[in-house]
Amino acid sequence: KEAPGAMAVASASAGTGQSIEHCCGLLQKGKSDEERFVGLLLASKLVAEPAELRRVCGAALPFVHRLVHSPPPPDTVGNGNLYRGLALSVLASFVTDAELLSRSDLLSCAVAAGASALGAGADASAEEARDAATVLDAALRQPAGLAEAVRTRVVSTVLASASALPAESTSPLADQDQAQAPPACSLLIVASELICASAGTPLGDAIFSLAHPHAVRSEFLATTSQLALALGASRDAATAARLGALLAALRAAEVCNGRADELLPLAATDPLSEALRLGLGSLLSSKIQPAIRADVLCAASAALALLGPLWVVGPSPLRRPSGPPPRAATGESVELTADARRIAGLPTGHGALLSLLIQLSTVEWCMCLHDQPADAVSPHVAVVLPACCGVLEEALFRLHADAGEEGDEEEGQHSGGAPPTCWLDVLTDDELLSAQRAFQSMAKAGLEYLEAVRAEAAAASRAGPAVAGADCGSAEPSHPLLLPVSRLLVAWLVQPSAFASMQLYDRANAVL
Repeated sequence: KEAPGAMAVASASAGTGQSIEHCCGLLQKGKSDEERFVGLLLASKLVAEPAELRRVCGAALPFVHRLVHSPPPPDTVGNGNLYRGLALSVLASFVTDAELLSRSDLLSCAVAAGASALGAGADASAEEARDAATVLDAALRQPAGLAEAVRTRVVSTVLASASALPAESTSPLADQDQAQAPPACSLLIVASELICASAGTPLGDAIFSLAHPHAVRSEFLATTSQLALALGASRDAATAARLGALLAALRAAEVCNGRADELLPLAATDPLSEALRLGLGSLLSSKIQPAIRADVLCAASAALALLGPLWVVGPSPLRRPSGPPPRAATGESVELTADARRIAGLPTGHGALLSLLIQLSTVEWCMCLHDQPADAVSPHVAVVLPACCGVLEEALFRLHADAGEEGDEEEGQHSGGAPPTCWLDVLTDDELLSAQRAFQSMAKAGLEYLEAVRAEAAAASRAGPAVAGADCGSAEPSHPLLLPVSRLLVAWLVQPSAFASMQLYDRANAVL
C-alpha cells in the first residue's frame, strides 16, 4: 500500500541530487517502511559504480530480506507478490557483482527469494519467475550458495515448478526448439551438475556436512519421480527440458549414493520404478527426435547403475503386438507352448521396455561407430556410446544367466537382490531371438571399428618410425573409443551365444 506513495516521493527527490549516502541512510535509519522504499527506489536511479552498488547492498539487505518473506498486499492477490517482486528485482542487480556474490548473507537471501517465487508456481508473476531464475542461477554457482540450497532443500521447492504441466498442452514435441526451457528445469540441471562436480572435493565435503547424502539423494530421486510422471502425462515444448533435468537428477543421486556407500535396490513395483517406466516408455512409444532418444538411453543407463535391474521390468506404455490364437492348417486350435502360457500369465508389456532398450542401444551403438575411427569424437558420441555400453553389457550377462550357477548369492547382493534371471524370465522367445540378433549386430559394428583401428596403426607403422611412434605407439589417446568398444566385445565373446556366428567369433579372437 505504501509503494505508490514512496514512488512519488522518490520521483520528487531524484531531481534534487540526492546522494548514495542519503539513500543508505534511509535504508538503515528510516523511520518507516515508506522511507526505506524511497531509499531503494532512489538507489535504483543513482547507482552508477560497482562500489556504490556494494554500499547500497550492505544497507538494503535486511530490508530486502523482510520483503522476501512479506505477504502480498491484499489488493494485489492473484497478480504476484509486489514485495517479493521488488526484492527479487533488487537482488538480480546485486548478483551481477562478483564481489557481492562472496557474501553469505546475500546468497542466503537470494536462495530464499528465488525458491519462494518458483515454489509459488502460478501465483508468481512472470517478472518474479524471470528474476527468481536469474538470482538462483547466480547463487547456485557459488560454493556457499550451493551449500545453502542443499541445506534448505531448495531442489524440492523448485521441483513443483519444473514438473508442473500447462493447463492445455498443445505444442507438438517437434516445436520444442522454438520454446525456452522452463527456468526450474535449467536450475535443477545446474544444481545437479554442480553436485556431481563437487564429488571428492572440499566443497563436496562441506555440502554433505550440512545435509546427509541420504537426504540429498532422496530429494533428487523425488525430483526424478515427479519429472518422469510429467513426461508420461504430456507432450509439450518443455518435454526435452524435463528429460534433461531428469537425467541430471539421476546422475546427482548416483554421486550421493556413492557418498553414502550404499546400494539402492529398487523393486519393480516401487513408485519410482513405475514412474520411470511410464515416463521413458511414453517417450520411446512416440515419434521423438534423435537428441531426445539419446537422452532417454542415457537416463536408462544411469537408472540401471543406480537403481538396479528390476525397475525396467514391469508394465509400461509399450505393448507387445497381439494376434489371434494359433490354429492348425485344418482350422483347429493349437495348444499354446509352455513359453506362450508363461508369458500369457504376465500382464502385457513386462518385457517390452527392456526389449526396446536393447534394440535402440544397438542402433545407437552402430551409429556412433559408423564414421569411426576419426580425427575427433563428437560430444554426442562421447556421451551416448558409454550409455549404450552400460545397457548392452548388463543385457549380455543377464540374458545369459543361469539360475543354478555358482556365485548367484553374491551376484544378487550386488544387483539389489534381483534374481540372476530377472530379465530372462520376462522376455518371450521372439524377444530373446531379437536380442540375440542385436548382440550380433553390435559385435559386427565393434569388430569393424577395431579392424579399422588396427589397419590404421599398421599403415602408420609402414609409413616410418617417426609416424609410428607418434600415432601407433600409444593407441589410447588417438582412439578414445578403443577401450569401451573392446570391453563390450570381450563381454560378448565370453557368452555361450557368441558361438552362434563362428565367423564373428573368429574375427573377435583375432583382433582382440
